[in-house]
Amino acid sequence: MYTVTMEAFLMGLPTILAFASAIAAYKSYRTSAQSLRLQKNIATGRLPKLTSISDKMGKLKGFLNNLPGITDAQFKSIEPLYLEIKSDLQTLVESGILEEKSGFFSALSFGGACAVATKSIMKLSELKKPLAKCRY
Repeated sequence: MYTVTMEAFLMGLPTILAFASAIAAYKSYRTSAQSLRLQKNIATGRLPKLTSISDKMGKLKGFLNNLPGITDAQFKSIEPLYLEIKSDLQTLVESGILEEKSGFFSALSFGGACAVATKSIMKLSELKKPLAKCRY
């Protein structure tokens, strides 16, 4: 049976540490490359889509906050507007821009989706702020 002396251990330790450092550097590089690719993808073609979705969600929120004061035509446009927003968000999920964590997708009905619309508006507006500064 081999016994490891303190001298042998100390000689091998820098090699092990260098290997672990190389692995950490590689993972860091891959993460930053993926992040940059995502930012470029969003900034080049998705920012107008996010702005459009945010505007539609703001319009939907305005209708829902003032239900007694809206016209019949506006009331009839609520559900088609919701379906359009849901379709746009699904497109962003399918393209890998957003994750399917929103209550918008899991809501059982149109009424259930309206309950989470305000939270979704806030999340989209938080996402748009840093992206508006990107220039690629």
